[in-house]
Amino acid sequence: MASEAELPDERLREAIQALLKGRDLAETSLKQVRVDLEKQLGLGAGSLDARREKVKQLVADEIIRIKSEADGKEEEEEEAAEDPPEEAKAKKSSGSKRAREDKKRRSKDAEEGKDGNSGKGKGKIKERQSASMSRQDFMKKAKPILVTVGDKKFKAAPKLFSTGSCGFMASTKVPVEVNGIPLVLQCSLNLPVIGSKEWEE
Repeated sequence: MASEAELPDERLREAIQALLKGRDLAETSLKQVRVDLEKQLGLGAGSLDARREKVKQLVADEIIRIKSEADGKEEEEEEAAEDPPEEAKAKKSSGSKRAREDKKRRSKDAEEGKDGNSGKGKGKIKERQSASMSRQDFMKKAKPILVTVGDKKFKAAPKLFSTGSCGFMASTKVPVEVNGIPLVLQCSLNLPVIGSKEWEE
C-alpha cells in the first residue's frame, strides 16, 4: 500500500484530474473526492485527512480549469454560429443587387455607430478587446475585483488561465439559508475576459 507521505502534490493533482474528468461537479463533495482518491491511490481510509486543505485547493483549481475550458469551447461555438461557413455566406449573398447594397449599407452604418445595437454582440466585444492589451500588462496592472454572492462579499484575483485567457478567479465558501436551515456552498468562480485569449504575451 502506498504511503501518503510519499505522494508529491503533482501526483495528487494528476489523480484529481483523472477523478473529476467527466464527473458531475454539482454532485461532487470534497469529502467524497478524498475518499475516492484514497481508493484510487491505494491509501488507507483517512490517509489524506492530514492534507485536507491541499486536496481542497487542488480540487478547486481543477474545477476552475474544467469550467474555463468549457467556457472557451462555448465561446468558440458561439463565434462559429455568428460566422457561418463561406459557402453559406456565398449562398446568402446571392440575392438581388439591391439586397446586397442594402446589406453593405447596414454594415457601414454599424461600423460608424449608426445602428443602436452595434457593439452589443459578443463577437464585437471580442473584436474590440482582443487587441486592448497584452497578458503581461493585464497581470501587472489588474487589481482584485469585489464579487457578491448572496450576502457574502469577497475578492476575485487576477488570473492567467491554462486556456491562455486572462481574467479573475475566486474560490470560497458562501453561507445560505434554505427553509430555515443554514447551509454552506463551495463557490468557485472563473471570470475570463472576452477576447483575452488573442492577447500577445
